[in-house]
Amino acid sequence: MLSPTAKAELREFYDLAYDQAWRYLSRMSGGDHALTEDLVQEVMLSVARDLAVGRSPRREAAWIVTVAHNRFINHVRSVGRAESRLARATDRSSGYPTTGISERAAAAAEQARELLAQLPLEQRAAVALRHLDGYNVREIAEKLGKSVEATESLIARGVRTLRQLGPETN
Repeated sequence: MLSPTAKAELREFYDLAYDQAWRYLSRMSGGDHALTEDLVQEVMLSVARDLAVGRSPRREAAWIVTVAHNRFINHVRSVGRAESRLARATDRSSGYPTTGISERAAAAAEQARELLAQLPLEQRAAVALRHLDGYNVREIAEKLGKSVEATESLIARGVRTLRQLGPETN
């Protein structure tokens, strides 16, 4: 149970952090509204837990995005583990299930989200971490719990698929 002070602090944090976490997680989830909402609520729940034991959250944008990033990575890992268990159980491999910008930039961003949403989750995470967040392959491999070679393959397959799905540029 949260004290009245902790409740007020949580509300203040929520007002500050919700939009930042939403934008980041929406991009990482490929625009999947339900997944984005679930992950944002997990971010807020972790802050509420900290407040319940007397720890106050940091309010810097970078910290909020880091917490959101960690929730997304945990989700990718969890889905990967669940799919691996399902594949073993069935004895076969399974498939993977703004403001202030121009209209042209907004349309391009929406198209990018739609294309990313078509990638399998692990490929989407690897491509987004590499090409949107700028992590190197070794860092991505560590975050996803994969080998460097497997991560390179995820990125390459994701980029190849995006090129096949995307509009022709001449």
